[in-house]
Amino acid sequence: MRALLLITLVCLTSISFGRRGLGPSPYTIVADSMESAVPLGYCLVKGFAYNNNVAVPNGKVSTLDGEFSTQTDSLGAYKLLIPSTDTSIFFFKTQYNEVVVWSYNFQSQHVVTLNFNSSANDLIKVSAKPVIYLYSEEDIDVNIDLDYHGELTFTYPKLDEDWNVKVSKNGMSSEGKSYPYLFWEGESDKLAFNKEEDGSISGDVISKAKVTSYLESSLTKMGLNETEQADFITFWGPRMIKSEFVLIQFIVDSEYESQIAELKVDPKPDNSKRIYMYFSTFDSYPEINTISQEFKSFKRDGFTLVEWGGTEIKSTELNL
Repeated sequence: MRALLLITLVCLTSISFGRRGLGPSPYTIVADSMESAVPLGYCLVKGFAYNNNVAVPNGKVSTLDGEFSTQTDSLGAYKLLIPSTDTSIFFFKTQYNEVVVWSYNFQSQHVVTLNFNSSANDLIKVSAKPVIYLYSEEDIDVNIDLDYHGELTFTYPKLDEDWNVKVSKNGMSSEGKSYPYLFWEGESDKLAFNKEEDGSISGDVISKAKVTSYLESSLTKMGLNETEQADFITFWGPRMIKSEFVLIQFIVDSEYESQIAELKVDPKPDNSKRIYMYFSTFDSYPEINTISQEFKSFKRDGFTLVEWGGTEIKSTELNL
Protein backbone atom coordinates (compact mmCIF):
# COMPACT_ATOMS: atom_id res chain seq x y z
CA MET A 1 0.00 0.00 0.00
CA ARG A 2 1.35 3.32 -1.07
CA ALA A 3 0.14 4.98 2.12
CA LEU A 4 2.32 2.80 4.30
CA LEU A 5 5.44 3.88 2.46
CA LEU A 6 4.97 7.45 3.60
CA ILE A 7 3.83 6.91 7.17
CA THR A 8 7.20 7.54 8.79
CA LEU A 9 7.65 10.91 7.12
CA VAL A 10 4.09 12.09 7.60
CA CYS A 11 3.67 11.05 11.20
CA LEU A 12 6.45 13.35 12.29
CA THR A 13 4.23 16.29 11.43
CA SER A 14 0.72 14.89 11.68
CA ILE A 15 0.46 14.25 15.42
CA SER A 16 0.98 17.83 16.49
CA PHE A 17 -2.21 19.53 15.35
CA GLY A 18 -2.89 23.04 16.58
CA ARG A 19 0.74 24.19 16.27
CA ARG A 20 1.54 27.85 15.74
CA GLY A 21 4.07 29.37 13.40
CA LEU A 22 4.68 26.14 11.46
CA GLY A 23 2.02 26.49 8.77
CA PRO A 24 -1.34 24.69 8.49
CA SER A 25 -1.76 21.55 10.55
CA PRO A 26 -2.20 18.42 8.40
CA TYR A 27 -5.33 17.55 10.38
CA THR A 28 -7.59 19.09 13.01
CA ILE A 29 -9.70 17.39 15.70
CA VAL A 30 -12.85 19.52 15.80
CA ALA A 31 -14.83 17.53 18.36
CA ASP A 32 -14.83 14.24 20.28
CA SER A 33 -17.94 13.20 22.21
CA MET A 34 -19.82 10.09 23.24
CA GLU A 35 -22.90 9.08 21.26
CA SER A 36 -24.95 6.07 22.40
CA ALA A 37 -26.13 5.46 18.83
CA VAL A 38 -22.59 4.41 17.83
CA PRO A 39 -22.18 0.61 18.16
CA LEU A 40 -20.24 -0.68 21.15
CA GLY A 41 -16.60 -1.30 20.23
CA TYR A 42 -16.66 1.18 17.36
CA CYS A 43 -15.93 4.87 16.83
CA LEU A 44 -17.54 7.04 14.15
CA VAL A 45 -15.02 9.34 12.50
CA LYS A 46 -16.39 12.09 10.27
CA GLY A 47 -15.38 15.42 8.80
CA PHE A 48 -14.00 17.00 5.65
CA ALA A 49 -10.88 16.92 3.51
CA TYR A 50 -9.58 20.31 2.38
CA ASN A 51 -6.77 21.79 0.30
CA ASN A 52 -6.33 25.46 1.21
CA ASN A 53 -9.95 25.55 2.39
CA VAL A 54 -11.18 24.01 -0.87
CA ALA A 55 -12.99 20.66 -0.62
CA VAL A 56 -11.13 17.60 -1.93
CA PRO A 57 -13.64 15.06 -3.35
CA ASN A 58 -13.01 11.38 -4.13
CA GLY A 59 -10.17 11.06 -1.64
CA LYS A 60 -9.64 7.88 0.35
CA VAL A 61 -10.03 7.82 4.14
CA SER A 62 -8.95 4.50 5.63
CA THR A 63 -7.49 2.60 8.54
CA LEU A 64 -3.88 1.66 7.93
CA ASP A 65 -4.69 -1.99 7.24
CA GLY A 66 -7.27 -0.93 4.63
CA GLU A 67 -10.07 -3.01 6.15
CA PHE A 68 -12.24 0.03 6.86
CA SER A 69 -12.30 2.78 4.25
CA THR A 70 -14.51 5.29 2.48
CA GLN A 71 -14.28 8.16 -0.01
CA THR A 72 -14.94 11.85 0.42
CA ASP A 73 -18.02 13.06 -1.44
CA SER A 74 -18.36 16.03 -3.80
CA LEU A 75 -18.18 18.40 -0.80
CA GLY A 76 -15.10 16.69 0.63
CA ALA A 77 -17.17 15.14 3.44
CA TYR A 78 -16.78 11.61 4.79
CA LYS A 79 -18.04 9.27 7.53
CA LEU A 80 -16.15 6.15 8.59
CA LEU A 81 -17.04 3.66 11.33
CA ILE A 82 -13.84 2.05 12.67
CA PRO A 83 -13.04 -0.32 15.55
CA SER A 84 -12.16 1.57 18.72
CA THR A 85 -9.01 -0.55 18.91
CA ASP A 86 -7.61 1.33 15.90
CA THR A 87 -5.32 4.25 16.67
CA SER A 88 -4.46 5.48 13.15
CA ILE A 89 -6.24 6.51 9.97
CA PHE A 90 -5.09 8.33 6.86
CA PHE A 91 -6.31 10.45 3.96
CA PHE A 92 -4.90 9.93 0.46
CA LYS A 93 -5.63 11.09 -3.05
CA THR A 94 -3.35 11.01 -6.05
CA GLN A 95 -1.70 14.40 -6.64
CA TYR A 96 -2.16 15.30 -2.96
CA ASN A 97 0.15 14.79 -0.02
CA GLU A 98 -0.93 11.99 2.24
CA VAL A 99 -2.04 12.85 5.78
CA VAL A 100 -1.76 10.24 8.55
CA VAL A 101 -3.31 10.52 12.00
CA TRP A 102 -0.67 8.35 13.55
CA SER A 103 -1.81 7.96 17.17
CA TYR A 104 -5.24 8.86 18.54
CA ASN A 105 -7.52 7.33 21.16
CA PHE A 106 -10.63 6.44 19.15
CA GLN A 107 -12.93 5.53 22.04
CA SER A 108 -15.85 3.13 21.89
CA GLN A 109 -19.22 4.78 21.10
CA HIS A 110 -17.59 8.13 20.39
CA VAL A 111 -18.00 10.46 17.40
CA VAL A 112 -14.77 12.16 16.38
CA THR A 113 -14.99 15.08 13.96
CA LEU A 114 -11.64 15.18 12.18
CA ASN A 115 -10.77 17.41 9.23
CA PHE A 116 -7.85 16.59 6.94
CA ASN A 117 -5.85 19.51 5.55
CA SER A 118 -3.91 18.17 2.58
CA SER A 119 -1.89 19.98 -0.07
CA ALA A 120 -1.14 19.40 -3.74
CA ASN A 121 1.85 17.19 -4.49
CA ASP A 122 3.80 18.80 -7.33
CA LEU A 123 5.86 15.63 -7.80
CA ILE A 124 2.85 13.81 -9.25
CA LYS A 125 2.46 14.30 -12.99
CA VAL A 126 0.06 13.00 -15.61
CA SER A 127 0.80 10.57 -18.41
CA ALA A 128 -1.70 12.12 -20.78
CA LYS A 129 -3.54 10.19 -23.48
CA PRO A 130 -1.22 7.32 -24.25
CA VAL A 131 -3.01 5.47 -27.05
CA ILE A 132 -2.24 2.08 -28.60
CA TYR A 133 -2.99 1.34 -32.26
CA LEU A 134 -3.03 -2.26 -33.50
CA TYR A 135 -2.85 -3.29 -37.17
CA SER A 136 -3.08 -6.66 -38.91
CA GLU A 137 -4.05 -7.83 -42.39
CA GLU A 138 -5.05 -11.18 -40.87
CA ASP A 139 -7.74 -11.72 -38.25
CA ILE A 140 -6.04 -12.10 -34.87
CA ASP A 141 -7.06 -12.25 -31.20
CA VAL A 142 -4.76 -10.15 -29.05
CA ASN A 143 -4.20 -10.01 -25.30
CA ILE A 144 -2.47 -6.93 -23.84
CA ASP A 145 -1.20 -6.57 -20.29
CA LEU A 146 -0.26 -2.97 -19.38
CA ASP A 147 2.10 -2.37 -16.44
CA TYR A 148 2.34 1.38 -15.87
CA HIS A 149 5.06 2.66 -13.56
CA GLY A 150 2.53 4.71 -11.63
CA GLU A 151 -1.21 4.65 -10.95
CA LEU A 152 -3.72 4.28 -13.78
CA THR A 153 -6.56 6.80 -13.54
CA PHE A 154 -8.61 6.01 -16.67
CA THR A 155 -8.73 3.41 -19.43
CA TYR A 156 -10.97 2.94 -22.48
CA PRO A 157 -12.17 0.37 -23.12
CA LYS A 158 -12.13 -0.38 -19.41
CA LEU A 159 -9.03 -2.28 -18.36
CA ASP A 160 -9.58 -4.76 -15.56
CA GLU A 161 -6.52 -7.01 -15.63
CA ASP A 162 -5.84 -6.90 -19.37
CA TRP A 163 -7.35 -6.05 -22.75
CA ASN A 164 -8.64 -8.73 -25.10
CA VAL A 165 -9.30 -7.40 -28.59
CA LYS A 166 -9.82 -8.65 -32.13
CA VAL A 167 -7.65 -7.07 -34.82
CA SER A 168 -8.18 -7.33 -38.58
CA LYS A 169 -7.70 -5.28 -41.72
CA ASN A 170 -10.99 -3.58 -40.83
CA GLY A 171 -9.71 -2.32 -37.48
CA MET A 172 -9.92 -3.28 -33.82
CA SER A 173 -12.87 -4.38 -31.70
CA SER A 174 -13.64 -5.61 -28.20
CA GLU A 175 -16.90 -7.29 -27.19
CA GLY A 176 -18.41 -6.35 -30.55
CA LYS A 177 -17.58 -2.64 -30.31
CA SER A 178 -15.04 -0.97 -32.59
CA TYR A 179 -12.22 1.22 -31.26
CA PRO A 180 -9.67 3.34 -33.16
CA TYR A 181 -7.16 2.69 -30.37
CA LEU A 182 -6.79 1.61 -26.74
CA PHE A 183 -6.64 4.58 -24.37
CA TRP A 184 -5.08 4.97 -20.95
CA GLU A 185 -3.98 7.73 -18.58
CA GLY A 186 -2.14 7.65 -15.29
CA GLU A 187 -0.25 9.60 -12.66
CA SER A 188 3.29 9.08 -11.42
CA ASP A 189 6.00 10.82 -9.42
CA LYS A 190 8.71 9.35 -11.68
CA LEU A 191 8.04 11.41 -14.81
CA ALA A 192 10.91 13.76 -15.68
CA PHE A 193 13.28 14.70 -18.51
CA ASN A 194 16.22 12.37 -19.02
CA LYS A 195 19.43 14.31 -18.39
CA GLU A 196 23.06 13.59 -19.19
CA GLU A 197 25.76 13.68 -16.50
CA ASP A 198 26.63 17.27 -17.44
CA GLY A 199 22.99 18.32 -17.08
CA SER A 200 22.29 18.59 -20.82
CA ILE A 201 19.06 17.24 -22.28
CA SER A 202 18.63 15.20 -25.44
CA GLY A 203 16.00 17.18 -27.27
CA ASP A 204 15.34 20.54 -28.88
CA VAL A 205 14.13 24.00 -27.94
CA ILE A 206 11.92 25.44 -30.67
CA SER A 207 9.68 28.47 -31.09
CA LYS A 208 5.94 27.98 -30.92
CA ALA A 209 5.70 28.93 -34.61
CA LYS A 210 7.68 25.79 -35.50
CA VAL A 211 5.87 23.32 -33.23
CA THR A 212 3.68 21.80 -35.93
CA SER A 213 6.43 21.44 -38.53
CA TYR A 214 8.85 20.03 -35.92
CA LEU A 215 6.34 17.43 -34.78
CA GLU A 216 5.44 16.48 -38.35
CA SER A 217 9.10 16.00 -39.23
CA SER A 218 10.00 14.06 -36.07
CA LEU A 219 6.96 11.79 -36.15
CA THR A 220 7.49 11.08 -39.85
CA LYS A 221 11.10 10.05 -39.15
CA MET A 222 9.86 7.71 -36.42
CA GLY A 223 7.38 6.10 -38.84
CA LEU A 224 3.98 7.35 -37.71
CA ASN A 225 1.35 7.50 -40.44
CA GLU A 226 -0.81 10.54 -41.21
CA THR A 227 -3.68 9.50 -38.94
CA GLU A 228 -1.38 8.86 -35.98
CA GLN A 229 0.41 12.16 -36.57
CA ALA A 230 -2.86 14.05 -36.78
CA ASP A 231 -4.08 12.50 -33.52
CA PHE A 232 -0.78 13.36 -31.82
CA ILE A 233 -0.48 16.94 -33.09
CA THR A 234 -4.11 17.94 -32.55
CA PHE A 235 -3.90 16.74 -28.95
CA TRP A 236 -0.48 18.12 -28.00
CA GLY A 237 -0.08 21.10 -30.33
CA PRO A 238 -2.47 23.47 -28.54
CA ARG A 239 -0.81 22.67 -25.20
CA MET A 240 2.67 23.34 -26.57
CA ILE A 241 2.10 26.79 -28.07
CA LYS A 242 0.80 28.55 -24.95
CA SER A 243 4.24 30.16 -24.49
CA GLU A 244 6.90 31.43 -26.89
CA PHE A 245 9.30 28.48 -26.68
CA VAL A 246 9.07 24.78 -25.93
CA LEU A 247 11.61 22.14 -24.91
CA ILE A 248 10.84 18.72 -26.41
CA GLN A 249 12.30 15.31 -25.63
CA PHE A 250 11.16 11.95 -27.01
CA ILE A 251 11.45 8.68 -25.08
CA VAL A 252 11.27 5.82 -27.56
CA ASP A 253 10.88 2.01 -27.55
CA SER A 254 13.10 0.39 -24.88
CA GLU A 255 13.29 3.61 -22.84
CA TYR A 256 9.49 3.85 -22.98
CA GLU A 257 9.30 0.27 -21.75
CA SER A 258 11.67 0.76 -18.82
CA GLN A 259 10.71 4.29 -17.78
CA ILE A 260 7.00 4.69 -18.54
CA ALA A 261 5.07 1.44 -18.98
CA GLU A 262 5.68 -2.17 -19.90
CA LEU A 263 3.48 -3.95 -22.43
CA LYS A 264 3.06 -7.70 -22.65
CA VAL A 265 1.35 -8.49 -25.95
CA ASP A 266 0.26 -11.98 -27.01
CA PRO A 267 0.94 -12.75 -29.79
CA LYS A 268 4.08 -10.61 -29.94
CA PRO A 269 3.89 -7.90 -32.64
CA ASP A 270 6.05 -8.36 -35.71
CA ASN A 271 6.88 -4.65 -35.51
CA SER A 272 6.25 -1.89 -32.99
CA LYS A 273 7.00 1.73 -32.22
CA ARG A 274 6.36 3.32 -28.81
CA ILE A 275 6.85 7.09 -28.46
CA TYR A 276 6.60 9.21 -25.32
CA MET A 277 7.12 12.98 -25.26
CA TYR A 278 8.20 15.29 -22.44
CA PHE A 279 7.87 19.03 -22.95
CA SER A 280 8.11 22.31 -21.07
CA THR A 281 7.06 25.77 -22.25
CA PHE A 282 8.90 29.08 -21.65
CA ASP A 283 8.08 32.75 -22.14
CA SER A 284 11.69 33.48 -23.17
CA TYR A 285 14.43 31.34 -24.68
CA PRO A 286 15.73 29.04 -21.90
CA GLU A 287 19.41 28.61 -21.15
CA ILE A 288 19.49 24.83 -21.63
CA ASN A 289 22.20 22.70 -23.18
CA THR A 290 20.47 20.38 -25.62
CA ILE A 291 21.61 17.56 -27.89
CA SER A 292 19.41 16.99 -30.95
CA GLN A 293 17.89 13.54 -31.08
CA GLU A 294 18.14 11.17 -34.01
CA PHE A 295 15.06 9.16 -34.91
CA LYS A 296 14.65 5.77 -36.58
CA SER A 297 11.64 4.50 -38.48
CA PHE A 298 10.29 0.94 -38.38
CA LYS A 299 8.56 -1.57 -40.62
CA ARG A 300 4.78 -1.63 -40.74
CA ASP A 301 4.16 -5.11 -42.15
CA GLY A 302 2.55 -8.02 -40.32
CA PHE A 303 1.04 -7.51 -36.87
CA THR A 304 2.03 -3.94 -35.88
CA LEU A 305 1.69 -1.95 -32.66
CA VAL A 306 2.07 1.84 -32.38
CA GLU A 307 1.77 3.78 -29.12
CA TRP A 308 2.24 7.41 -28.14
CA GLY A 309 1.72 9.53 -25.05
CA GLY A 310 3.34 12.36 -23.14
CA THR A 311 3.73 14.59 -20.10
CA GLU A 312 4.08 18.33 -19.62
CA ILE A 313 6.80 19.23 -17.13
CA LYS A 314 6.57 22.62 -15.43
CA SER A 315 9.51 24.76 -16.49
CA THR A 316 10.04 25.78 -12.86
CA GLU A 317 11.03 22.19 -12.07
CA LEU A 318 14.09 22.45 -14.35
CA ASN A 319 15.75 24.94 -11.96
CA LEU A 320 17.06 27.17 -14.73
